[in-house]
Amino acid sequence: KTRQQFKAPIASFQLIQAKIAKMYMRIESARSLCYRALRVCDESNDLTQAGRGAIHQLTAAALHEAASAASFVMDEAAQIHGGSAYMSDTEINRLYRTSKVMEIAAGTQEIRKLIVAGELLKD
Repeated sequence: KTRQQFKAPIASFQLIQAKIAKMYMRIESARSLCYRALRVCDESNDLTQAGRGAIHQLTAAALHEAASAASFVMDEAAQIHGGSAYMSDTEINRLYRTSKVMEIAAGTQEIRKLIVAGELLKD
């Protein structure tokens, strides 16, 4: 709303609005999957199965989608904010770097996909 281009706030441009809408949808989709994983964990009566089977699959999927959504949103935010997003003292820059860490911390995105696929392909 505050960044101006062509004497208008960039939030008034349809392309920026579409980016913001997509960012919102990705975050809310990831949030829903995370909440679903938390609910399944909360409702589990067998704590010996934590980190195994369907719970492991769901939590890996939730973490994958949260990291993927965060990276997508920060990429779009950097596009929206232009060169100022790359300044080292900005919040966009800090969050951009943090979103990349989410993709590799506690196992890479590829490992998370293998966990999900492994559970889907079990007999």
